[in-house]
Amino acid sequence: GSAASFVPFVAGGSRPAGECDPSYPTICLPSPPPDLNCPQIPHQDFVVLPPDPHGLDADEDGIGCESP
Repeated sequence: GSAASFVPFVAGGSRPAGECDPSYPTICLPSPPPDLNCPQIPHQDFVVLPPDPHGLDADEDGIGCESP
């Protein structure tokens, strides 16, 4: 039997999964380009560290894509 492997979200699928931007330590987002916006990613309420290259922490409180 083969175990289902977890594939982290990678925009466009053009980057290896190992390329995770250090500004988002609790999730795996590739560094820009392309620039990602909250509606494009399946994550909410995650830790954001400077410099936040995607600009996902609009109010700069350290939490990105806050749920309403």
